[in-house]
Amino acid sequence: CFLGATDVEEDLEARMRVMNTAIESAHASANWDRSNATLKIFMAPEFFWRGPQGAYPMTPEFATAVRRIIGDLEQRLGSDRFQDWLFVLGTVIAVRVDQEDWVATGNSEDKDEESRMSYFNFAPVQIGGTSTMKIQFKHYISTLDFPDTTSREGAPPPVPRPTKRPECFVQRSFTEDCRLRYGEMTADDVRHELGFKDASAGMNIAGGPVATNQGNPIFLADGFGRTAMSLNIYGRGREANKLLTGRFHYDVGVVYGADSNVELGQWASSIIAAFAGNNPGAARIAGMGTLPGGYQGNAAGFEFTQINALGKDWLTMLEGFFDTASYKEALRIFSLVGADVNRRVKKEHRHLFNNLPDGSAYFPTIDMYGPIPVNGKWT
Repeated sequence: CFLGATDVEEDLEARMRVMNTAIESAHASANWDRSNATLKIFMAPEFFWRGPQGAYPMTPEFATAVRRIIGDLEQRLGSDRFQDWLFVLGTVIAVRVDQEDWVATGNSEDKDEESRMSYFNFAPVQIGGTSTMKIQFKHYISTLDFPDTTSREGAPPPVPRPTKRPECFVQRSFTEDCRLRYGEMTADDVRHELGFKDASAGMNIAGGPVATNQGNPIFLADGFGRTAMSLNIYGRGREANKLLTGRFHYDVGVVYGADSNVELGQWASSIIAAFAGNNPGAARIAGMGTLPGGYQGNAAGFEFTQINALGKDWLTMLEGFFDTASYKEALRIFSLVGADVNRRVKKEHRHLFNNLPDGSAYFPTIDMYGPIPVNGKWT
């Protein structure tokens, strides 16, 4: 089931607190280039704003709350301290339903009639240090954006999953309203202001295609706990050939990526090396084709750092609004192994070949890549 508060303003407020905390954590970090010649890009994942129905019904209450929330974000991010920053603030999932009875009760004979529904998936994009916010719409909305799920007790029914082809989704008056209020991102905006960025859930760069110029980066911030970057080093990111499975694979070159599974594996491998003196993963050191950083040091040719996104109260902030089950299980594993490691070190007086690592796979992180040169400039 989808998570969130049934009161739309309460739900948006809670998600904004998470977003603001992450932004402040990034800004407070020492791990970004203070030069005004370097563009700093903050990206949150897709589906950050979606509510307990899987999408926000576009009611007057929703419109009022969104205007206030976006106004608060515009004011905060328009501060001079965010000069040379660009914020891609996740995406908002919304649905316009002509039948008000379905919005309130889920009881409509025509609730599957998609001709009466418009689906929206859009990212607010703020140019830091200014009052300029734009909206980037996802024009080809996937049916996967609305997974089948059950209703949560006490929550309104989930929005029905669309079944038509993505090109059949017509974004009507709300799109026009946003264009008038904020301006929609154009192709030139994406190329020149954003570069190439992907806020997603379930996407990957390695599968391609990658359309950047040779040597220019594409970044991924995925809702399933993964970040990645590719520089299209061969310039052939649009070219593909078939795998043995019959699927196409694009020649995107090296893809640097970090996720919780990789972090957990690195952590376990480093503990083994600390006790045994031999790292079983030494042949796959950080930066050799896939990993931008880690316990083996920085071998990627650029800086990479992971920091805690939400501080020590991260679980309280996320509970009830975002899925925390994976973090809890990872924390359990870290705690069990950590307790055993401490027992062996203290009681058995074991000699350690390396320092024991700290883990970060059990709490939300901000992954910091770069700076990376782009057309002679840095990002």
